[in-house]
Amino acid sequence: MAKYRQIFTEFWSDSFVIDLQPDERYFYLYIISNTKSTQSGIYEISPKYIATELGYSKDYVEELIKRFCDFGKILYNKDTKEIMILNWIKYNSPNNINSVLGVQKELKRVKSKEFIKVLFDICKAAQLDVKKIFEDFIVEECIGKNTNLDKNLEDDKITEEIPLGSPSIAPCIEHGTNRIRSKEQEVKNNEQGLKNKEEAVMIKEAQVIIKEAQVIIKGEDEIKNVIKVFEENIHVISPIVQEIILAFTKQVSSKIIIMAINEAVSYNVKTIIYISKVLNNWINNDVKTESQVIAYQKQWINKKDKKTGKNVKQGGFCDYEQRQYDFDILEKQLLGQL
Repeated sequence: MAKYRQIFTEFWSDSFVIDLQPDERYFYLYIISNTKSTQSGIYEISPKYIATELGYSKDYVEELIKRFCDFGKILYNKDTKEIMILNWIKYNSPNNINSVLGVQKELKRVKSKEFIKVLFDICKAAQLDVKKIFEDFIVEECIGKNTNLDKNLEDDKITEEIPLGSPSIAPCIEHGTNRIRSKEQEVKNNEQGLKNKEEAVMIKEAQVIIKEAQVIIKGEDEIKNVIKVFEENIHVISPIVQEIILAFTKQVSSKIIIMAINEAVSYNVKTIIYISKVLNNWINNDVKTESQVIAYQKQWINKKDKKTGKNVKQGGFCDYEQRQYDFDILEKQLLGQL
């Protein structure tokens, strides 16, 4: 029994593994790399032992075993408590004398003869030297001529049922073989669906990036326009003033800032202090759109007119109340009597 097990890096990107839940991935890694695993991919292990090492309950381990039998990845014999990894030979082919000898020794300890039949057909379909791997007495006595696994091991599929001699293994193999036939099309559909899904995600992400870029470009253009209006009407902008304007762009649109600049120009108060006061006043009064600014300005003008028009008398000079003089007092003042 080798002390090391080979795990390909493609394991994590395999379409089957990607669709697994974390517990299922953990279990799959365990069954191909635990201390009881062998070079033949067939070994004895009980659900209780697995539960102890993984920290799962025995019932949950039995559920995982059945689940992977249904997936067509393993076979399990409840009587002999042996597990067989169906695609083991694909990644761990006995292609040298030492590995062949190791497999031979392990097969002599295998209790489930049905598993040996399955392994023989897998090796034969993979065009391995079965005469070296399986000794003559094993081939003749335990396997016979009625093996009929699909020879296309590239997809690791079993397309025909294996003649079973032991009823104890029949339920597990039945789960593992009857569903494999439809598994190939399911995998292809999943791969195509995954490809389409990945393409859709990529397109969506690209659209989001383009939209964000457009927003950034638009924002930069608007800021440049504000700075241009400021410099044309107020003065050359300084870094401090630019920071103040940038801070206001986070609260109101560039159009509102330009309206504040225009108001400063109309009142001939061309300073950033006045512009900031105008903008803060609008923001505090929840005035953040062009129509709201126009309405607010009209309201402010009307209020100002009403305030200044309280003492207005119609018919007076410029509609203002005439000043009243006391001519007697004025005369005395002129004569120096007061």
